[in-house]
Amino acid sequence: NFDIERWQKAAQKHGFDIDEEISKFREPGSKQCWDVLTIGFTENFLLHEWQQAEKQAETMACTENKCHACGVCFNLGVKNLVTVKQTDINPFVAEIDREKRQSLCASISEESIEEKLSGLDSVKREFTEGPQVVVKNTVSAQKLRLEITKLAELKYIGHLDFQRLFERALRRTGLAVVHTTGYNQHMKVSWSSALPLFVESQGEYLELDLAEKYDDLEKLREIFNQELPKQARIKTVEDITSGNNSNINKVFETIYLVSSALNQSLSQELINQFLAQEEISIKRLSKDRRGRDKEKIIDLKSKIVSMKLIDNSSIELTVKGIQRPWDILEKFLPGENWSCLKLKSVLDHPTVLQGEELQCVN
Repeated sequence: NFDIERWQKAAQKHGFDIDEEISKFREPGSKQCWDVLTIGFTENFLLHEWQQAEKQAETMACTENKCHACGVCFNLGVKNLVTVKQTDINPFVAEIDREKRQSLCASISEESIEEKLSGLDSVKREFTEGPQVVVKNTVSAQKLRLEITKLAELKYIGHLDFQRLFERALRRTGLAVVHTTGYNQHMKVSWSSALPLFVESQGEYLELDLAEKYDDLEKLREIFNQELPKQARIKTVEDITSGNNSNINKVFETIYLVSSALNQSLSQELINQFLAQEEISIKRLSKDRRGRDKEKIIDLKSKIVSMKLIDNSSIELTVKGIQRPWDILEKFLPGENWSCLKLKSVLDHPTVLQGEELQCVN
């Protein structure tokens, strides 16, 4: 019910210039209209943090035995229990006796643990005898596979946030989505492999179970798209209740359209020279079983299926599995900036039957 004219009339009545107020320079430390709100931090601390940000300087965490008098502890009644040493300056810090804590942990035997757990029997009985949460939709009547786009600004959204976006839209549809029956019930939605950040996609795959069967899949697609942003469009809805052997988590090939952000002139000859190299590899650091750094060499040449020139600034890059395109492009033209669009994932894989190789097309 926001109406800007109401605000303009009220401001005019009291001689208040809205345009000037929202555009004027605000002196740090001066009185502001939002001072009636507080999140615990003091004004001096926020000003200091602003100055630190301008200098690109880091503020040491208060867990390092340094109190910055930010205001949270004494304004919100928080007591810092993680700082190692308590000081007279900061009475809100509790000291941790590390040796005492270690000795207490070492003295706990299996018998004492069982004794403590036995006292929880009454709590368990009270919980099991009380009201239980019952999820109505637990039996699947139809299994669907959806193809959804992830375009424009959504390339900055991580995989988990993209999942939440879809699940919230799914709740708004009111469809009878099947839920799990465990303690932490959630929708039975399975996604394909996560798309890398900063990559747009013409089609990501997900599968979901419905407790009711819907025959009009095109109408179902429209219902989904009514609740989704325009950058996330459901392209296809497929009924796979009867069974589909392809696994959305096992991608055989991925096809990308990559374009030079600097409009650098590309050629097939340049691509052929790159692919003609005997070795195309990168080094990655990983952890061994003991947590130590371990250098790992990844063979990129075996991951490249094809590189085809589309025009003087674009390439169609096909890779095996879910190999990240950035690794290959960085070796192809170091320092170049690329925009990347995922065209499709090939979920099926070639099979060999009586010596003949059959390519399954998704």
